[in-house]
Amino acid sequence: MNVGDNFLFTLSGLNVQFLVDTAALYNSTNLVDGRDRLKVTSVTGNQSDAEYSFGIKGFFSKHPFFESRKNVLGLNFLNAYKKVEFGLQKSEVIVLPFFQNLGNLIISARIELASKAPINSKICVDTGSEKTFISKTLADSLGFSLIERETVFLTLETSIGVEHLRGYKLPSLKIFDKLLDDVLVIELKDRPQCDVIAGQDALAGSLSYIDWAKRTVGIVQNHCNRMPKDANKVCDS
Repeated sequence: MNVGDNFLFTLSGLNVQFLVDTAALYNSTNLVDGRDRLKVTSVTGNQSDAEYSFGIKGFFSKHPFFESRKNVLGLNFLNAYKKVEFGLQKSEVIVLPFFQNLGNLIISARIELASKAPINSKICVDTGSEKTFISKTLADSLGFSLIERETVFLTLETSIGVEHLRGYKLPSLKIFDKLLDDVLVIELKDRPQCDVIAGQDALAGSLSYIDWAKRTVGIVQNHCNRMPKDANKVCDS
């Protein structure tokens, strides 16, 4: 799924934009009506109770986490559609094994950081995070002196909630064949299993699919996408 761009679906006659969030167990929406409510705990990775309405096509959230977001397609949707592919031309599909499945997708992949040689890293795919981060442990192992780097203070909203962090800017990082500028280093205290958190900036413009039976996630490094909103787009030959 293209977790960076939006998908357009019809919900009860309305055209609704959705994001795909692999950290969310259930579909959620900020379109709240008068349907029956029920309590669900730890649906999006946090430990607080969330209020949900049960209605069209699954669970729809009224949790504050979704107030600033568009509607979210969660794992119940992805489980129903184990492999989703759109019209692609001139594309290379790279299938990566799950490193672990701990709510967010964790995969093993090679990254390139500045002039350093490519290294194998454990990458957490978090579509609830707008930015991509690397761990302080990884930065230290690569020999970067964070004292010499620009310090930034972050109020970061991710799939597990709001975090207040001190970060450091690093040179560009290449992940999924995409070059990202101003990579931030943070202490990943709550995610020690991650070397990298790949956020929406890394995933935008890339198609990925999830095969739960084979425990793989596919990252499509594509030269030309035809998304539903661009159904008539003509790819260059």
